[in-house]
Amino acid sequence: MTGGGPLRRTYSIVLYLYTNAFSYQKMGYAATIGVALALIIGAVVAFQRRIIGAAEAS
Repeated sequence: MTGGGPLRRTYSIVLYLYTNAFSYQKMGYAATIGVALALIIGAVVAFQRRIIGAAEAS
């Protein structure tokens, strides 16, 4: 793993969450990031299902 690479070019949100939780011992902050990420993913999935459902109905 590159650990984010030069200038943190490959530093993903999941790696940021992991670093905060286990390197910096900020479990609450990492949990908040995880919940926010889950809500964003849920919203995207709901939007896609609505679009796909509308396309299949027509």
